[in-house]
Amino acid sequence: MIILGEHFVVHGSYAIAAAIDRGITATAEPSDKVEILSRRGNTRPIKLAVEELLKLIGEKGVRVRLRTDLPVGAGLGSSSASAVASLKAVAKLYGYDDEDGIWRLAMKSERMIHKNPSGIDVTVSLNGGVLLYRIGERPKKLTLKRPLELVVIYSKVGKRTAEMIKRFSSMKGKAPSYFKALVDSCSSLILSAVKLVEEADYENLATYMNVFHAILSRMGVSSRVLDRVVELALEKGALGAKLTGGGGGGSVIAVSDDPDGLVRRLEPLGYSPFKVVLPVGGSRAW
Repeated sequence: MIILGEHFVVHGSYAIAAAIDRGITATAEPSDKVEILSRRGNTRPIKLAVEELLKLIGEKGVRVRLRTDLPVGAGLGSSSASAVASLKAVAKLYGYDDEDGIWRLAMKSERMIHKNPSGIDVTVSLNGGVLLYRIGERPKKLTLKRPLELVVIYSKVGKRTAEMIKRFSSMKGKAPSYFKALVDSCSSLILSAVKLVEEADYENLATYMNVFHAILSRMGVSSRVLDRVVELALEKGALGAKLTGGGGGGSVIAVSDDPDGLVRRLEPLGYSPFKVVLPVGGSRAW
């Protein structure tokens, strides 16, 4: 999940993102053709990335089965997690161990879905932890002085990442100087928020989250449903809340000094809240 900086990161801003303890399990076995078996989601981008990996390895086929405990379309990086898990499983099966190569192939899969992704979801899926990320720079893994507990609230409405990226980016053409100033300002704010994340300073981190949601909503990438979920989270005791990921639907993340209590208070409302405790590891293969 992206804690701060979605959309701005596509245009050169820093962002802070984290792996969570839900994800994708991929099982790979030899086959005479390429098969990606999943009950949910579009598997064609993954299949094309796996086919490219097989060409590099010199193999012709593989059967990959995907199992997930991530809600699809929730703004929690399920497409990146699926691509990374599939590629890591095939790589493990056939003895390929180039992590940079897996990153590049997973990005090809992501571009087929999201058109112009920043790479943050793929990077977090591979590496895990809580990362400070900027396009073109090596991500920095943040060192948390104590666990950071956040609440994820799935709105039950699917996100529309590609559409929201296009909508957000259209502001650049309308007011390029203002847009650049906003990206630069948000990048500076995120750098100043690093310490708050590392120290699990919930009260001050909440301030940043509230401001960023207001900006994202003003830029047209929230929705009535997400704004309503943010309002409900704050009403039920969250200190701060914001959309996470592409927007237009998907999920809200919230910070609270009583995350378990917040989950209990939100559960009757039907939004499937759950607590995450950071940091969490990234992909692994066996």
